[in-house]
Amino acid sequence: MMATKIILTLCLIAFAYGKLCGLDVNGKTVDVSKLAALGPQKISAPWNGTNYDFVVQLCGDVESKACTGPAVQIDVTTQECTVLGESRTESWDVDNSNNGIYVTYYHGQAYSPVIHRSARIYFECNSTATDTAPVFEHVTTCGQYHFSWTTPLVCF
Repeated sequence: MMATKIILTLCLIAFAYGKLCGLDVNGKTVDVSKLAALGPQKISAPWNGTNYDFVVQLCGDVESKACTGPAVQIDVTTQECTVLGESRTESWDVDNSNNGIYVTYYHGQAYSPVIHRSARIYFECNSTATDTAPVFEHVTTCGQYHFSWTTPLVCF
């Protein structure tokens, strides 16, 4: 019983510090905790006629004055912050089209009366990539914000 408590505690500590940040693909663990350890990543990009700062934090939350979440959108002019998803809804999967993985965060703020925002970050395999950062791609008509991040960490 004591050994079970110790193992469970170690697993919870590892999860809390981002050590289990990724997923298992055909028996191989694809771990992006090194990217999570970089801290919040700021992406400045115009969208829909307004300049925004998008901030993403893998396997954790961005701590902003105005809002908290794993992915947020901040209007550069008004500093209004919009949550694009919740970390508790994190869902990982394989991205076969880009030889990588992706994570989706669901249940962000309302996009319309019936749709909530979500954020999806695609991690694309590039075995020679160095010093990479996420890039804002686009927003779908269903309010899903897409980002890409090229890295050797997801090559399997």
